[in-house]
Amino acid sequence: MRRINQYLFPAFTLDGIIPLHALIVVQWLKGFSLSRMIERNIDYHRRTGRSFKLPVLIRDTMELVEQIARFRAPKYLSAYVDILNVHLVSIRREDLIDNDVDIGTQLEFGVSSRTLLSLIELGLSRVSAVALYEKIA
Repeated sequence: MRRINQYLFPAFTLDGIIPLHALIVVQWLKGFSLSRMIERNIDYHRRTGRSFKLPVLIRDTMELVEQIARFRAPKYLSAYVDILNVHLVSIRREDLIDNDVDIGTQLEFGVSSRTLLSLIELGLSRVSAVALYEKIA
């Protein structure tokens, strides 16, 4: 995200909260439910002794998921991967390109594996797909 800010576009503003943006994206890709992400945010604030107002914290977490994990990250990470792929082709290192991974689609649906995406394509909700995936694994 810092590289995207530096070389492409300042999409993930405020350098100090990039770790939070990265955490939100990783949790989203792991299939965490919104309630679980909010719960973890509350636990973090309590553990570190930070004051918070519950309605504000809930809205802020939901806003981060919507704006970062579902909008900015797919858009700009996809652009970054496209540029990286062009560079790999130009230096004749096509072997490093992984065509099976589409970070934009993964972030849009909030899943990190082909199996999870297939379960969603079959009609399961994201939460149901994650629960079934955990049983399969």
